[in-house]
Amino acid sequence: MFTEFTTDLVFRWILTVLVVYRFAHALSFETGPWAIFEKIREWAYKTWGIEKWQAEFFRCPLCQSFWMSLFFDLIFWHGLPWQDFLMVWFSVSGAIVFLHFVLERLKRVR
Repeated sequence: MFTEFTTDLVFRWILTVLVVYRFAHALSFETGPWAIFEKIREWAYKTWGIEKWQAEFFRCPLCQSFWMSLFFDLIFWHGLPWQDFLMVWFSVSGAIVFLHFVLERLKRVR
């Protein structure tokens, strides 16, 4: 388990949350440079159909954040004991869920 929380650990955790949120949001909602994100979503819809879970994955930033946080945790948090790695994975994903709902609520308030 983590023996102590240092500034470096907190900074890396926050950075991981922001990176994963940015990628998940871009892939779900944005066009992207050269329409890359839009093309990926269109490819998914054509390949699996609009109603399949695979296509739903590309519309849901929360679904993406779960799996993207695993990927980015492997990059930013490699070498941790597996218990700590799981804790970081799920806490990053949970923080993104929280962040998403807070930002969505703020959009509705305006």
